[in-house]
Amino acid sequence: MKKKIMKNYMQLCGILFVCAAMLLTSCQVEGTEIENPPLEDSIVPESELATLIQRAATEDRSFDDFIDLADCLSINLPFTIIVNEVSITISNENDYVEVIALLEKLNNNYNLEIVYPIVITLNDYTQIVINSEEELTPYVEDCVNQEENIPCIEFVFPISFSIYNIEFELIGTVIINSNEELYLFIENIQEGTLVSLNFPVSMALQDGDIIIEVNNNTELQEALEDADLNCNMDGQIDFSCFDAINDVLVTCVNASNETAYFNLFDAVSECNQNELFQISFHYTEEEALSNQNPIPNANEFALASPFLDNMIHIRVTSGVNPEEFRMYSNLLIVENCNDEICNIDELIVFLNECSWVTDGNTSFILEFNNGEVTASINGFAQTGKYTSDVFIIESSGHYFTQFTLSGFSGDFAVLNTVYEVGFCNEEQIQVHTLDPDIPLPFSILERDCAIGCDNPGFLTDDLIIYIPFGEEAVDLVSGEELDDGAITYTEDRAGNPSCAASFTGNGIIPITVTDQNDLTSQDAFSVSIWFRMANEEGGDLETFFQKVNTTNEGFSIGVYDLNTPLCFAYDPPFSIWDTDWNEQVDVAWTNTDWHHLVIIKTQANVVQLWRDGILRNTQDGLDIGLETLSYNLGNNLVGNLDDLRVYKRTLNENEISQLYNLEADCFTCL
Repeated sequence: MKKKIMKNYMQLCGILFVCAAMLLTSCQVEGTEIENPPLEDSIVPESELATLIQRAATEDRSFDDFIDLADCLSINLPFTIIVNEVSITISNENDYVEVIALLEKLNNNYNLEIVYPIVITLNDYTQIVINSEEELTPYVEDCVNQEENIPCIEFVFPISFSIYNIEFELIGTVIINSNEELYLFIENIQEGTLVSLNFPVSMALQDGDIIIEVNNNTELQEALEDADLNCNMDGQIDFSCFDAINDVLVTCVNASNETAYFNLFDAVSECNQNELFQISFHYTEEEALSNQNPIPNANEFALASPFLDNMIHIRVTSGVNPEEFRMYSNLLIVENCNDEICNIDELIVFLNECSWVTDGNTSFILEFNNGEVTASINGFAQTGKYTSDVFIIESSGHYFTQFTLSGFSGDFAVLNTVYEVGFCNEEQIQVHTLDPDIPLPFSILERDCAIGCDNPGFLTDDLIIYIPFGEEAVDLVSGEELDDGAITYTEDRAGNPSCAASFTGNGIIPITVTDQNDLTSQDAFSVSIWFRMANEEGGDLETFFQKVNTTNEGFSIGVYDLNTPLCFAYDPPFSIWDTDWNEQVDVAWTNTDWHHLVIIKTQANVVQLWRDGILRNTQDGLDIGLETLSYNLGNNLVGNLDDLRVYKRTLNENEISQLYNLEADCFTCL
């Protein structure tokens, strides 16, 4: 307990005189040299740390508030008061207890007067003679502007300070034995003098019931700030921060999670969890009350699906007095992590579109149709039932859509269970189980509209773009529906109506670049396309397929100079021409037949130009860069395009011949 009665004033003055002399003179200890003390170990006058030390060294002067009505000063003993015309002399601390008991007996129906003169001591240990109530009043009123002392913590004396001059030379060491000496020592630190506290230092918490050790200024400041935050003015542990904690903790899961994880300490993260408190988490209120069976691994608490046992109980116990504690309940809420929660109506639509292929050890093909589902594997099929509904997470109101498969037998019986849907879209549905003890036969359904498709899937290895223009402009690899506002549909080379794209030089078809179809100089690739020219202007540059930006990086494939096929780039410059065409070996520039063009680039940047199944030219040096650039079809083109295929590999001669001899198609699936 901090002492409430003043030390001998003259003895203190002698100590202060010595301290001041050491601060103001260069009384270097002879023959002593030290390393420069770190600046962070110094105590700077009027700094935050210096103020905290002084507040911790300030005596509690509230014990006589019922007499002087001021908590920042106290009246020195002895002094006399008059209660209802009865004179009472207060000579020691026990007298305060007796006076309080007397006033309680009078039921606060009394008149109390102080007999002047008196001597008061202020927070800064200044002693002042007061001769009347009028002289006392200004000091009482000034208490509202005073820094409050920090209860619950005090220095364990003696402590010592080392004093250095501005050249980091040791002047001397000062021993401090009381709060008063400490307060006045900090108060009198002079500018230009370095003062550091000699660590380690012991600190007493809550009247000395707990002793902690601090080893540097940072630890000291943290200890003082914690005590300031968590002790009330009566010097008791302050639970008010915990009383205001949020009573809800929220986490989320997605389709791959059968367990939700919480850091239970997040519930009390706004409150300092230091030596003043012991915090434990419990499953039941009874366990928290008896402080039994605390939850282990509270920083990674696992709550299993279906996330119903979601109330935990927090016990905050005073580190000083284990009999003093508070209890708080906390609700654990599990939400769906996905921005796009699968709506039950969307799920039904998705399931009934195309077929769905499962992952897992056994890959089933599932076809849903109005409450029935047909499962196929290895040429065998079986039909069962499916239903769908919504599972509500009671604690949060959030929901998961779920569907149930039933009615299967034999090898198909593993499909009979409930599937909780984390999210879904038209391409993929992710699911997990409601019961961790029942493993699912699959966790992902992938849409596959090619099942039942009449497209034979010819030469599809490493195919990254495939646009056959079968009455629509769709990349059958990515499923992207392209903007076809710049074209009309016309006959292809086999006479199939509306199965080729006709360009008039007034627009392009952009293709979205993705991680899957992006091409860089590090990639080998092949571009196969059928074209038919309708422009007889020999000087027009027309492109079929290009990967470019506004700074002319990338590459282009098209015709120029009497409709001669070529591949070219601007930065760095590159071009490869169909030299046979240019030399009019087998065609005239006015030729308007359909032709098959293939451009191949190897990883070594060697380019081959093939037309109509024959290698026409080879050239090295095409560098298309590493940037992700946009794709365009038909820039400035007057003519027709069909059956665009882009591969992320080099085609061989046999494959090029097969593509050249492949019948024209109007496929809308792959």
